[in-house]
Amino acid sequence: MVRKKVLLTGGSGQAGSQIIRCIPSWAEVIAPGRQDLDLSDPAAITKLVNELRPDAIINAAAFAAVDKAEAMPELARAINARAAGLLAQAASQVGARLVHISTDYVFDGRNCVPYLPTDVARPLSVYGSTKLEGELAIRASLPGEDYLILRTAWVHTPGHSNFVTAILRRLQDQAALGVVSDQIGTPTAAQDLAVAIWNAVGNDASGLVHFTNSGVASWFDFAVAIQRLAKSSGRASNLCEISPISTAQYPTPARRPQFSVLDKTSGWAALDMTPVHWMDALERTWFSEGPA
Repeated sequence: MVRKKVLLTGGSGQAGSQIIRCIPSWAEVIAPGRQDLDLSDPAAITKLVNELRPDAIINAAAFAAVDKAEAMPELARAINARAAGLLAQAASQVGARLVHISTDYVFDGRNCVPYLPTDVARPLSVYGSTKLEGELAIRASLPGEDYLILRTAWVHTPGHSNFVTAILRRLQDQAALGVVSDQIGTPTAAQDLAVAIWNAVGNDASGLVHFTNSGVASWFDFAVAIQRLAKSSGRASNLCEISPISTAQYPTPARRPQFSVLDKTSGWAALDMTPVHWMDALERTWFSEGPA
């Protein structure tokens, strides 16, 4: 395969760190840190892309703190929407392809069957709205064959703040734990997402696709699986009991979709991926490779 120069934004995040961890032999990656690239600065984005002239840009950067985004909408919009649009414009100027990571939170959760990429997006939160704005900005700046927007969900990886990290801590720190059971989606290992991203770059995949691990879970199901694996692997002992609770019993600043399962059929094919069940990915990622 022809060697490609790839600019990666968000290299310190969950997806970005795994993208760096599994760089293929045909890719040369430049991953500027926040001190090197201010994604809220349009001039800085344009300048860097024009200087590097990459073959591809992977945008893994995001303001992903869903509840904080409600209090900081302009910062969320700057990172999730405007920066995505500016990266697309800069990619167009230098002839680069853009791979952009988006989210299941662009949907309102009223479906009772998995969401297709073609389904209408109706976000409920600032985070979901700004991510959708980013998608639209990319589509307005690049022809369909020059970008891939990849929606994913419930991403987790060791060494970062996420649902698994929080549950492992709370299972040991609290006397009892209630976890929401009426929000349904699919957990996704960042390691598998990174492989999908590299397949997208290598295969010049384009358009709008969905990718997560396979299977369906509530946050309660996810937490129970974490508890079971923590016990069986010897990672933790004296874990508290988990009880299911409703969304109404656990109010948050941001509204979340009650059902955000994505239909990945076309995505798995486009990305040349064999589906991995979320429970298998969870065990492999957190409980089969040593301490997190």
